[in-house]
Amino acid sequence: MPILSGDEMLPTVFEPILSHRFVMYIDSVASYCIKSVDGLGWDDGEYVIDHINSYYKGRAKRRYSDITLGLYDPVAPSGAQMVEQWGLLAFENLSGRGGYGDVYWKDITMNVIGPSGDIVREWILKKAFIKTAKYGTYDYSTEVYTQIDLTLTHSGLILNF
Repeated sequence: MPILSGDEMLPTVFEPILSHRFVMYIDSVASYCIKSVDGLGWDDGEYVIDHINSYYKGRAKRRYSDITLGLYDPVAPSGAQMVEQWGLLAFENLSGRGGYGDVYWKDITMNVIGPSGDIVREWILKKAFIKTAKYGTYDYSTEVYTQIDLTLTHSGLILNF
């Protein structure tokens, strides 16, 4: 019968990361407007090579998941105006001009905060841009905050630490 060491008998102390402790930095959007972030991740997919009576599987190209942002829409400064300023860099309605990627791509940093206020994880989204923007629901029957929903797509997700 094996004997446990003293380290194995002591409880492991850990602090889980809480979902409401984060700060996200985007050039044209104020950090305090960002209510929620969802979708950090990637999918490698697979490919199949058929060989006589069997097959082999391999890793395909990595595809990064789209990020969904929920934003508060304050009266002043206007949350919708913040989003539109970024959107106008990609496409201008009046002239029909489309922008270059170097202009509307943004590198976005998301810091996950620990219990003592220190940064415990840092995500960087490379070349992110707005794929879809929805400016909330307006309804006389409820008194709910208006929320702006953004879907961002990007070309890379880096976990610094």
